[in-house]
Amino acid sequence: MSASQATPKYNCDDSDLEMTSSTFQYAVTHVFLPVRLPKHSDYTLENDLALARAVCAAAHAYSAHVCGASDQTQWVRITKMLDNLQASAKSERLDEDQVISQLRGMQTGGTPTGSL
Repeated sequence: MSASQATPKYNCDDSDLEMTSSTFQYAVTHVFLPVRLPKHSDYTLENDLALARAVCAAAHAYSAHVCGASDQTQWVRITKMLDNLQASAKSERLDEDQVISQLRGMQTGGTPTGSL
């Protein structure tokens, strides 16, 4: 971004980014070790939301270091997609109004997220 452009605001909720031991283990298993399936379901809404928050925060932190207009454009799309994914992860079920709002907010070249 040029000096005249403002840093884009994002909706990543990193206010409660601290993870418990179990949510940290869930994130490590599902990000770095996905080849091995757990013996039982380890899904919880809390785990999924913690994982979505951590990935979203990391993507936004990384995007501050991206150089080049083309790469920045791609990262804006990626971080917007992750913002939407994180918003969807806050509930067990997709909220119809939220999905409609996310779809209306999409632009050409944008990417749908979640289980749409």
